[in-house]
Amino acid sequence: MKYIYFDTSTYNHIFKHPQKETLIANLKKFCKENDYEILLSALNFEEFAHTQDHTIREALFDIAYEICKHILLPHQKVFLKKELIALSNNEKLNFEDVFSQKGFEIPFKSVKDRKSYNQISDAQFKEWKDKKKGFLNHNKIVQKTFGDLWNSDRNMTYEEFRKHFYDNEATKEFVETIIAISLNNVDLSNYPKVNLFLNEMPGLFALTEYFCALVYQQQIKQIKPKHGDGIDMNHSVYFYYVSLFVTADQDFFDMLDLMKKPNDKPMLFEDFVATHKLDLI
Repeated sequence: MKYIYFDTSTYNHIFKHPQKETLIANLKKFCKENDYEILLSALNFEEFAHTQDHTIREALFDIAYEICKHILLPHQKVFLKKELIALSNNEKLNFEDVFSQKGFEIPFKSVKDRKSYNQISDAQFKEWKDKKKGFLNHNKIVQKTFGDLWNSDRNMTYEEFRKHFYDNEATKEFVETIIAISLNNVDLSNYPKVNLFLNEMPGLFALTEYFCALVYQQQIKQIKPKHGDGIDMNHSVYFYYVSLFVTADQDFFDMLDLMKKPNDKPMLFEDFVATHKLDLI
């Protein structure tokens, strides 16, 4: 079995597509004939649930229920914790472990019965918006940390930048911080080498690769950060676990395209549809 991940922008584009029903039918046929399954994450679920337009919200959940494997990928922190526990046990995290619902409270059936997301209050919608805005405040710290090192060299290639990034002490601190958050400030003394984490934890490596691309785009290319960059970064944690990673967001695609890639992912949604002729009757 091979796996496809759609970020939330992809579901929105399916919803808005003029031949939505044809697209969905062809997508299901494509997956069946080519041994693919589309994965829905807890982050997708969260973004759907915080869509304030009730009609669009229900439509997004209905699309996911129809085309996705009926189990949720865990949220970023849970996902990384699973990776670290596997590493501590000298094991490789497999998909059975990834999909395990133990300690994860959102069953997929709630996508269909709507009980879990029709109760969201206005205060929770505001909290979600504030959460996205909060990334920009955090981003100021990032710019201060890395800006002094590379802000002056506008001609640096990404490969040059990436080498400096991984040699920098601030990157080591970033990785250790992500791990500590994932395990509630666990003692890292038994894992002194950050490279061990990056080599053995694909989710953590994806986050770090995305972070590297993000800093490069902001510091070298002078691209202004957006509210959604932090959410996109969380989506990227699944990048190395899937065969195809599809987004309809050009900016997100540009970030993913800088990341170290083992195969032909990522893909823009319009290219994915065109390549596999999914909008043809």
